Amino acid sequence: MFPGGEVVGVTRTLSMGSEMAEHLQGTTTDEQRPFWRHANITAELHTTRYGWQIDDAFNVVIDCVSAEKHNFRHWVGEVELVKTVESSSEEGLLEAKRMAAARMDEEIQEFMERYSWAFSADKPVGKLSAFLALKRLRKA
Repeated sequence: MFPGGEVVGVTRTLSMGSEMAEHLQGTTTDEQRPFWRHANITAELHTTRYGWQIDDAFNVVIDCVSAEKHNFRHWVGEVELVKTVESSSEEGLLEAKRMAAARMDEEIQEFMERYSWAFSADKPVGKLSAFLALKRLRKA
């Protein structure tokens, strides 16, 4: 739940996931092998995602992450608000996006305050960060 989030680069994210899947299945190309030769698996995490639409506008997503062999379990979530922005010019579109993003941040903040009982006031910790912190703690 980071304010000001914007989804970009989705195509590249999906492509990277595809390349990773190919690597794990042993179907990488000669061009990809040097990259993967130096990559080490950091964690094997399993995620179950739960999602709800609330107030007809907000998507609340909770990921329950586990790593069985490390006795690790972590919950992390986000509130998403998706809106379409249009303009007749590129310059106008940039300004419209900026204004919409600012308003959406306010709407998400108001939503989280209205349902404050459902959201922790603590700083959110991502899945991999939480897992690596636990590993460091257990080594100490």
